[in-house]
Amino acid sequence: TEGKALHAHILDSGVTATIFLWTSIMNMYIQWGYLTEARHVFNSMTCPDLIAWNMMIGAYTKFGKSRLAFQLFGFLECGRMRPDSVTLVSILKACSSVSNLNFGMYIHGHMLKFGVEISLFAANTLINMYTKCGSIANARGVFDKMVLRNVVSWTAMIAGYAKHDQCMEALCLYRRMLCDGILPNEVTFVSALNACSGMGDLEEGKLVSMDVKRSGIKPNIFMENASIDMFIKCGSFGDAWKIFTNMAERDVITWTTIIAGCAQQGYSDKAFSLLEKMK
Repeated sequence: TEGKALHAHILDSGVTATIFLWTSIMNMYIQWGYLTEARHVFNSMTCPDLIAWNMMIGAYTKFGKSRLAFQLFGFLECGRMRPDSVTLVSILKACSSVSNLNFGMYIHGHMLKFGVEISLFAANTLINMYTKCGSIANARGVFDKMVLRNVVSWTAMIAGYAKHDQCMEALCLYRRMLCDGILPNEVTFVSALNACSGMGDLEEGKLVSMDVKRSGIKPNIFMENASIDMFIKCGSFGDAWKIFTNMAERDVITWTTIIAGCAQQGYSDKAFSLLEKMK
C-alpha cells in the first residue's frame, strides 16, 4: 500500500522520473507479484532500456506467464535493441516451463548467430530446456561442447536421461561425473536412484546408496522416497521397509510407494493396515 501511494505521489508531483526510478518502481511491484502494475510502469516508459526489458520478461517467466514473456520478447526483437544473455536465458526458462522446443531451438540459434556468450549458467539452462522438451540429443550436444561444467551441468544431463528412460546412459554419466571429481548433490542422487529403478539394477542401486552415505549429505524426503522406490523395483523390499520405518517425515509419495510395494509382494493385510495409518 505504501509503495502504491509513493508511486501515485511521484505521478501527481510532476517529477521527471529517470529510467532508474521507473525500474525501481517496476522491481517493487514485481517483488510483490503485481505484474499488471509492473507492466503499466514499463509501458509508461518512453524508451525503456535493456535492464527494464529483462526485468519484465524475467518477471513473466518467474511467475509462469510464458506466453506474455514470448510476446514481450517479440516486441523487443521488433525494435532496435538486441537482447543479451540475460534476456535469452529468461526466454529459455520460459521455453522449459511450457516445453516449447521450437522456440528454444530458435533462441539457441540466436545465441550462436549473434555471438552471444554462452556462459556456464546459459549452457546449463540450455541443457535443462532441451531435456525438459524431450530433445536429449541436443542437450548432450551442448553438454559435450562445454569447456567448464559444474554439478548443475552433470545433474541436468543425468536427470534428463533418467526421465526419458535412458537409464544406462544416466548411470554411465553419473559414474563419469564421480571419476571427474565432481561431488553429486541431492538432485544428482535422486536421478541416479531413479535410473537404477528404471533398470531394476539392485547392485548399482546399492552402490549409489553407498555413495550417498559417503557423501555426508543428510538424506531428505525426496532421496528417501527415491531409495524406497528403487529397492522395491529392484526386488529388495526389506531394504525399502527399513528406510520407511526409520523416516522422520513421510509424504503421500512415501506412503503410496510402500503400500504399492506391499501389494506387489502379496502383503495385502500390511497394505490395508498402512493405508489406515496413512489416513
